[in-house]
Parts: sequence; structure tokens; C-alpha cells
Amino acid sequence: MELDAQKLSGIGRYLELSVTIRSVCPNKRIAVGLALYEKIGSCNKVLKGHKAFVASHSERCCSDITLNNIHFILPEEIAETCDTSSLCHKRNFELEFTSYYIDM
Repeated sequence: MELDAQKLSGIGRYLELSVTIRSVCPNKRIAVGLALYEKIGSCNKVLKGHKAFVASHSERCCSDITLNNIHFILPEEIAETCDTSSLCHKRNFELEFTSYYIDM
């Protein structure tokens, strides 16, 4: 397959992360929620994305579960800064994580 050259229509950042949930009971499903915020100053934050997953394992005893390759694409045009034309400025993000058992 051959692709023609493309002109970038916008710039952005790509965030890839992994999350480990500790001591999950066997054969029990876990609901996992992630919320990604961009921090503005020291007090304020703006939601930039969220993800939800269901995870489980079938080991004989409680075990850790790692969710790999969680991706967020963050265009500069939605950055909480005055200059959205460059990747040179620093952006600060905060991730909130929650999980709970679905099965009892």
C-alpha cells in the first residue's frame, strides 16, 4: 500500500499510559474509569478526555491487572494556553482513576 504525502492540518500530543489495578479477586470483573484533565495554574483543571474499561483475570488468587496501551490524542487547538500554534510550550495533565467490582 502506498500513501500520498499529507500536509498536517493540526498539531497535537499523543499520551500513552498503562494502569495497574492491585489485588483483584479471581473471576470478578472490575469496572475501570479514567478521566484526563489539563491543569490550569495550581487550582483549576479542564476535562480533556475519559475512558472506561472492564477487566478481569482467572488466576487462583488475588492478582494485579495491568491495562496497557491506553491512548489519548490531545490537539493543541484545545490546549488551555494562549499559544496553540506550537508544541514548544509545556502542558500539565492530571489523571483521575477509579475502579470497582461489578460482580459480587
